[in-house]
Amino acid sequence: SKIIYLLLISFQNKTSFQITKNDFYKYLDLSSSYERKDNFETRIIKPAFQEIETKSCFKNISYKEIKNEKEIHFIFYFQNALKKEREK
Repeated sequence: SKIIYLLLISFQNKTSFQITKNDFYKYLDLSSSYERKDNFETRIIKPAFQEIETKSCFKNISYKEIKNEKEIHFIFYFQNALKKEREK
């Protein structure tokens, strides 16, 4: 959760960011046991998103997986509640 939160912080002025699956797994120091999408979502993504949404200004966090010929990319989407407040 902490590393995903730090990634969100680094893109806090945006509403999304893209990262390769390999880079994301390196950041999180994940083993190959998370290659299965259901393991990855159940054990990593869902708990991290829930914790971040309850303890921080980031809300409505989601991600999409995009496959091309060479790599898999993740696009993370989110809203920064503090940014919304400042815009009002």
